[in-house]
Amino acid sequence: MRVKKHVSELAEKLQLTERWQVEVAAMLSQLACITLPTETVEKLYYGQTTLGRREGIGEPPSPSDRAAAQ
Repeated sequence: MRVKKHVSELAEKLQLTERWQVEVAAMLSQLACITLPTETVEKLYYGQTTLGRREGIGEPPSPSDRAAAQ
């Protein structure tokens, strides 16, 4: 929850009236850490931005996979 704490403090300094929106966004931003593979999270943490099809994230099903599912 460190991200939420930092965002809350920043929102307070900026005197945002609808602070809850950025606080919720900060909390939800951490979901990726539990839904992404560990290797991908580590690469992101260390600045090795390799997200995309190469990592198998968001890969659309192949035509043969779609046909097999029917």
